Amino acid sequence: MFNMYISQFILDENAEHSLTYNLITILVKYDLFSFPETYVNEDYIPEKVLWSNIVRQSIEIYEENRWRRNLENRNELVRYFKIHPTLCEHRLIRLTVLSPDAKLELLVLVALGSAVIKKATCTICNKQSFDIVKHLIMECHVLLTERNVMLYKIVDELPIQKSVDIFNLDDDLLEVLLAAVNDTVYDLDPKVWSRMMFYVAK
Repeated sequence: MFNMYISQFILDENAEHSLTYNLITILVKYDLFSFPETYVNEDYIPEKVLWSNIVRQSIEIYEENRWRRNLENRNELVRYFKIHPTLCEHRLIRLTVLSPDAKLELLVLVALGSAVIKKATCTICNKQSFDIVKHLIMECHVLLTERNVMLYKIVDELPIQKSVDIFNLDDDLLEVLLAAVNDTVYDLDPKVWSRMMFYVAK
């Protein structure tokens, strides 16, 4: 019976009325349609564990590509895409598990990093900015003391050359402070990176 339904769909015989229509549609969506074709032609389906891995990987690839396209096509989310370029758990969310005492502050940092780039008025200094997140973290004069304390702590934490490299990033510095892992910081010791994030979050 299964063979009949699979063959019926492949031959496009009343396909939409087939009991397997939705199943096959999903297989096509995730680029898995070659497997039922192979089953019909060669009477072969992968073992359950292998098939499960193939399906999971295909779905992950499809969903991540769709997610990336959606972000890349929205200018207001360019920064978020640089901070969190893959469809997986945010690295700061993982950090909250290791450091529950800093959970609230780290979640605020996640929210700032995922906020769209938009014009707004700062509620602290009443100045208008075309990028309110950048203004709050890098520019607001009312927060100058707190900002300097944060930056000095980061400088003291980092190796000298790495500190120089990071603070020469210009616009990319904000993304690093919001947890982006770019070519400059990818090789940081995870413990050093974690402490740097705590300084920013606090």
